[in-house]
Amino acid sequence: MCPAARRILRQHSNQINEPDLSDIYSATATPSIPRPRIGSARFTGEGKPLFWLMVRSLLLTIVTLGIYRFWMRTKLRQYYWSSIQIDDTPLEYTGTGREKFLGFLIALIVVALYLVIVNVVLFIFTLSAFDGNPLAPTLSFLALTPLIYFAQYRGRRYIMSRTRLRGIRFSLEPGAGRFVLFGLKQSLITVLTLGLLYPRMEWKLDQYLTQRTRFGDVAMDMHSHWRGLMRPYLLLLMPVWGVIFGIVFIATEASPGLGIFLIIASYIAIPFLAANYYVKSVRLRTSAKSLGQMNFRNTSRTGTVIGIWVLGLVLISVITGIASTALLMIASLLGSGFAPTDPAAMDPSALMNASILTVVGIAIGYILMIVLTSTGYQVFIFRPCIAHFTDMTEFENIDELARVTQSDRDDIADAEGFADALDMGAAF
Repeated sequence: MCPAARRILRQHSNQINEPDLSDIYSATATPSIPRPRIGSARFTGEGKPLFWLMVRSLLLTIVTLGIYRFWMRTKLRQYYWSSIQIDDTPLEYTGTGREKFLGFLIALIVVALYLVIVNVVLFIFTLSAFDGNPLAPTLSFLALTPLIYFAQYRGRRYIMSRTRLRGIRFSLEPGAGRFVLFGLKQSLITVLTLGLLYPRMEWKLDQYLTQRTRFGDVAMDMHSHWRGLMRPYLLLLMPVWGVIFGIVFIATEASPGLGIFLIIASYIAIPFLAANYYVKSVRLRTSAKSLGQMNFRNTSRTGTVIGIWVLGLVLISVITGIASTALLMIASLLGSGFAPTDPAAMDPSALMNASILTVVGIAIGYILMIVLTSTGYQVFIFRPCIAHFTDMTEFENIDELARVTQSDRDDIADAEGFADALDMGAAF
């Protein structure tokens, strides 16, 4: 048999004797594990409804001498909550202005009694402000620090209890007193390090609140990777040192020109570096949180937020400038109607009318500036920033929400009244 024929027979025998293992491998292969579904958040609120909501609410707040602000804040939260959709389901805010107003009255009495007790104690130790002791105002302010932490916790607990998703409530477990002690401890560490560990305090306080927050029967969590905030925070401190060195150069006459340059450059850099720190803080703290098996992820961009602020400030300046010019023109036209052409024929009643019109015009202009500035901030700055932070948030394993069950209702008597009494606002 020739060599070629022997090779053909050998190959044919190998193909017959070799088993086909592909079927065996396919039969025993591990089944593919489905990847967790990624859900997203979306902001759907438009600027026009917010504009008219702000104008109407601000005017009512002015007319009612500030009382309507509790209802205004409630309506604002209802707008923002309903505009935030998680996996195509909007949040719901069930708080009321009446709750906030009554809570404010209760908290105001408690705060007043607390301040009376503090001042009595300071007076006993001859540290009263009436004695001219410069330490008294500082100690009075420090005495408010525990109350501020108490108000923060109670305010957040109220907001959580009035927030729903898919009909299921959020909640924050009772424990404002423990949060006060924890906050004072973190503040002391920050003061002893001359503010260097402020990011640690910010992270620890957020972590404390997050780990005591529940959605239905599922608890939230937050890991401790606060060191990622140190780099943007140190960058934020650079302009502060620039101002200090600038003042030193000017005071010592070592280099006044360099000192002026450092101060101007530092003041220009502070807003941008502050925005950089804030955005990275939101991004890192959000990405560190989880709800059961569902992990949060945020990819907010500093450049986008800075662009929103710059554009918003420009629009607000243009609008208020046009409104101011129009008011001045109207005031000048009205005033010219009462101005006598002959000084000898000056009528006292005409001067009185002109004075009244001037006062009324100033008051209207002041109110208009408040309304336009506050409304412009909400429409052109705050709403776009919230929309950006929301749209850049994702949730890994979003199907975890379907396994959450309802929790008991948490009734808060003061309805974040302590936060309102201290003019903190808690959220918005």
